[in-house]
Amino acid sequence: MSKKGSQYVQIIREIIQSPSNRIGQKRFEEILGVTRANLHNHRVAMCDGPDAFLTRIKNKNHVKGENDSYYYVLKGSVNDIDGISQETQYFLEAYKHMGYLLDSAIGDVPMPESEVDDDKVKELQRKFFYLSKVQAKSLDEHQTEWLKQIVTALLTNKQISLWYPSPNDPDAGLRREVRPLSLCQYRDDLYLLGEEWKHLEEKWMIRSYKISRIDNFEENTTDFTYPSASKWNPSERYKWTSGLIASEDGSYQEAEIRVYGEFRRILQEKFFMSARPEKNLCTDEYDFYVFKYTNHNEFIGQLFTYAECVEIVGPKELKEAFIKKAAAALGKNVPPDAPDSYQVSEKKKAK
Repeated sequence: MSKKGSQYVQIIREIIQSPSNRIGQKRFEEILGVTRANLHNHRVAMCDGPDAFLTRIKNKNHVKGENDSYYYVLKGSVNDIDGISQETQYFLEAYKHMGYLLDSAIGDVPMPESEVDDDKVKELQRKFFYLSKVQAKSLDEHQTEWLKQIVTALLTNKQISLWYPSPNDPDAGLRREVRPLSLCQYRDDLYLLGEEWKHLEEKWMIRSYKISRIDNFEENTTDFTYPSASKWNPSERYKWTSGLIASEDGSYQEAEIRVYGEFRRILQEKFFMSARPEKNLCTDEYDFYVFKYTNHNEFIGQLFTYAECVEIVGPKELKEAFIKKAAAALGKNVPPDAPDSYQVSEKKKAK
């Protein structure tokens, strides 16, 4: 890429990374490092020309020593940035994905049209698995900053260190060495999927980390080789899961369920929870489905959204776990003096 192209890309990057999604006149001039006459030509090309990708807003209330103008990424078309390289195109596409997450202006900006290696595009899709669907829960200022650093590590294939609560002691954050693989959405929250070094097993194992639960973070200069698509493909790994718990060997279990009422209508309209209808077992009263899942606790949690519309035929262990959860819910919510209409009949329990 030419020097001018690099300068233009640096301007875009700094605007994207800025909390206010802008840079001031001083920084704009520092990046370009040109004479006043050439500065005018650059500004016309970036802000007023046919391929403009910035918008300039004058600061009418500025005082001496302050910026008299601010530059923002134009929510329009960026058609060409002087011989953009595939590497830079890759990073700009990544920043576009970040825009969905970090609410940056770049999220609405079509990227420069340029031939990019298909493998790079597919790698980016794996690194930002479902990122465009994320509605992340509130993060504090430290976690927001760590998230940006995680994205950088993800893009540059750098190992990271993070402190994350232990399952046995939620108040104790344990240091974990992680190779970041993907950012993904689950139940309107944001997770990092990565390989964590397990000393007992002496190998790297796939784990998930909720961003809002990270206690501390540390950058690492250690590089790692991002795995090939045959070794890491989140779409395939989580194809049959009901959440973020997947078996190491890709195995899964199947549940046979009779579906009634509203849930029946929903499953008729869209593919949901890996449900496969068994047409020959459907009746006028219910539809018969086979569901695939990898963890019964996660699967039951999703089924409970439509608890009154499902009848689990098998496996027996799943049905018993479902009944146990339902009984616990009734125990918490049905008062001792509740009317008979609240009670579950023995006949229904036996069913």
